[in-house]
Amino acid sequence: MIVQPSRSERVNLFVGENDYTLIMTKIWRLFIFLPVSMGAMGFLQSAFHFCAGFGMKGVFKFGPEVGKTDTVMEAEFRKKDKQKALFILFLSAVIGLVVSAVAVLSRCKGNRSGQ
Repeated sequence: MIVQPSRSERVNLFVGENDYTLIMTKIWRLFIFLPVSMGAMGFLQSAFHFCAGFGMKGVFKFGPEVGKTDTVMEAEFRKKDKQKALFILFLSAVIGLVVSAVAVLSRCKGNRSGQ
């Protein structure tokens, strides 16, 4: 005889009431690292008024001409630009790791009626 699960038992599988779904939700929370890091990188580049991509390539762009970049001639300035770009990348990765760790370690309780 096959016993059909009740509606509440089927809902519990998707809400996170068993161990497997609790483990899976924690694993899925790790995937927020990339979008959080990318968002942080955008904010940091805006705050520093510096493009990390251009800094890594050793180029700069001023003016209204689209697609035209100039090379940074001085080796010392290219090195400083690369260091600033790597610093932005590092900070965005740290922000992504911190937010991911908080998301994994946090205990999110659903809206449970009757409690």
